[in-house]
Amino acid sequence: MTASPIPQEAAELEVRAVRRHRHLAPLRHPFVTAARRTEAVEYVVAEVELSGGAVGQGSAAETVAVTGEDARSILAALDGPLRGALEGARGTVGELSARIAAALPGATSAKAAL
Repeated sequence: MTASPIPQEAAELEVRAVRRHRHLAPLRHPFVTAARRTEAVEYVVAEVELSGGAVGQGSAAETVAVTGEDARSILAALDGPLRGALEGARGTVGELSARIAAALPGATSAKAAL
């Protein structure tokens, strides 16, 4: 059996960088409800790079009606408190997850992207 490139839960990890990218994906057909018409989905991809070179990705779509978060607020959370809580941090997956949770109240979409 070969070694897994994905760190195990008990392993200590060091976060080298947190990056994010904003995307706009056009829909094939407009999504129409009584409240609005949408022709594209805006979302944010978050990347977490570890000191060993592994990179993980997650994403968060705008869900203003559900969470109150739009792409701008997701980007602000990732660029500010969440990046500050993770970059340079060391710990297990559980410890790093706790840092994310404690860094900022709310911002559930931004946190989920990490």
